[in-house]
Amino acid sequence: MTKAEPRIESIYNINKYLEKDDLLPVYFLFGEDEFTINEVINGIKNKLQNLILSEFDFETISCTRDSNLSSIIDLAYSFPFGGGKKLIILKDFENCNEKKSFIDYINNPADFTFFVISQKGKKIDLREKIFKSLIDHGYIFEAREMSKSELISWVVAAAAKNKMKISKPDAETLIDFVGNNKAMLDMNLNKFQNSVSTDGQITIELIENLGSSSKEFSALNLLNSIINKNKAEAIEIADSLLDKTDDNAILNILGLLTRFILTMVKMVELDSQRLSTFEASKASGVSEYFYKNCQKAHYLKNEMNLKNAVDAMLEADVLVKTTSLDSKTILMSLIARLIP
Repeated sequence: MTKAEPRIESIYNINKYLEKDDLLPVYFLFGEDEFTINEVINGIKNKLQNLILSEFDFETISCTRDSNLSSIIDLAYSFPFGGGKKLIILKDFENCNEKKSFIDYINNPADFTFFVISQKGKKIDLREKIFKSLIDHGYIFEAREMSKSELISWVVAAAAKNKMKISKPDAETLIDFVGNNKAMLDMNLNKFQNSVSTDGQITIELIENLGSSSKEFSALNLLNSIINKNKAEAIEIADSLLDKTDDNAILNILGLLTRFILTMVKMVELDSQRLSTFEASKASGVSEYFYKNCQKAHYLKNEMNLKNAVDAMLEADVLVKTTSLDSKTILMSLIARLIP
């Protein structure tokens, strides 16, 4: 009989472990959702700030391969300067060597120190003693990536937090255009604050014009140029986008274009089923608005054009992930192949 995996608490439930009588000595945060991990770290800092009576009792450390974990543990055991509590935030724990030396601290933490540790990435080896100890004590929290339906609800809540409103269909459209990166979604929600009407409603028109209000090109402008087969405009926009000092720009652009091409593939598959646009969009896993926008790319309903587009997207993805070729060369080549 297969042994069930141990239950790990979700980071979204962490607030109940931040009540005065339920505070933990160790909070180990891991997972793919780095945005939420950083948000929770800031929330813990704000929650505990009144217990930290001296600035010398607060430390933020980024772990590297050369970090001495033993000295960090010694720091956690040393008494606070101000007589209150200590807060140590240790980031990038995945880079630390000699993690085993932390097991003794987990089993016997200092009662005056709050230790917050973050580790990027989805995978942890639950067979390792350190993670077994964290699970046994209930100190570990996972920040998994949300499903699309969960992310839609998150966008609606994030808009409300900023005194704005967005419907679930429009939140889905925003995700389809921007991607599922919460930091990008949050940044774009903030852009709407100066352009929403007095009722605070984020409309589909505002989403469609994302970027144009600031007189800057956006990935949406690039997508529309490709849909309309305007190669010269697409190249101009791509050149502008990659001139910005954003290391993730190429990944965000490829993410949007991949959603577009996959939607086109699904569209061709569904054409014979005579589904409504709403039904077809749901079957494709995108918003109805995004699906309708993709429908304008008539030239990609040609079997050869679509196959070339799929091959071009796969090649661009491989080049970005496995070579040192510059992003601009990759994107310009991709546009040339997407628009025949």
